[in-house]
Amino acid sequence: MDFLKQISSFKSDVKEELIENGITQQELSFMASSEQKLRDPEFLLETILGFVSRHYSHILVLSSSFSIIFTLYIIFLSIRFLYKEKRLRRGTPEYHQLLKTVHSAAQNDNQEEHQICKSILQQYPEMINSSMRPYDFTPFLRACWAGNTDLVKFMIQQGVDIGMTNINGDNAFFLAAYKQSKKKMDDWNPDILSALLNAGMDINSQNERGHTALHVAAKEGHVLLTQWLLSHGADPDAGNGTHPLDVAHAYNDEKHREVADMLAKYSNKPLQDFEELVEFTAEGRNSKFLPSFFFQPDFLQ
Repeated sequence: MDFLKQISSFKSDVKEELIENGITQQELSFMASSEQKLRDPEFLLETILGFVSRHYSHILVLSSSFSIIFTLYIIFLSIRFLYKEKRLRRGTPEYHQLLKTVHSAAQNDNQEEHQICKSILQQYPEMINSSMRPYDFTPFLRACWAGNTDLVKFMIQQGVDIGMTNINGDNAFFLAAYKQSKKKMDDWNPDILSALLNAGMDINSQNERGHTALHVAAKEGHVLLTQWLLSHGADPDAGNGTHPLDVAHAYNDEKHREVADMLAKYSNKPLQDFEELVEFTAEGRNSKFLPSFFFQPDFLQ
């Protein structure tokens, strides 16, 4: 075991000092055989306290100052055992492969892989916030982007950092809304968005381009998503220069006109004469004001 190799590699003078001060070879072997348990801080604390209680009488005969130093030294060594071992695991190819497995499972809809993902995250909870290049997605962001509500709820319960973003500043709520905006009216489901709001996410958060979830809904002409966002406090006037209403008016079809009318009722922005400002293409797109990459995450291009 890696942990046993770590202990056996300690300098002999350190091991001799530990043995001289009351730690037996059996206790060293016990620590080596408890590699999995030592990953649990609660178990580690119990181990330290158990050692102190077993050798309390021996410690008392030492000077009081040395007793304190010695006890702190034992605690330091035990913590070093724990975290040095964790750092080694994180740097191994095996650990990286597990991380890739978690990321892969988070972005597909295979229930069996979801269970594997949960099992790995329970054993290695630090993976839940581990991003991967080139787009700095975490497993949580991938699950939101893929619309995997069950995994998202599980990760929230596990204490995921809901504020993390990818390389473009897209957070979990934006990515989840993007996924829902691509679904048909009879297929979309706001459960994942509700879970994120209940976890404390801001419905009006903007990415680096100043876009919100409402911008995404307006761009796709998704009437139900737009209605849901507005009813939950989405700001139709949010944005960096371009507002959701501007986006909806840039498409000349029925669903976008319905979204635009809905946004206009909630907006404080004065309506402009879009007949003069906007030139629609054959597809109904405003090529002048909305370039083709608008609202499309870089990782999808």
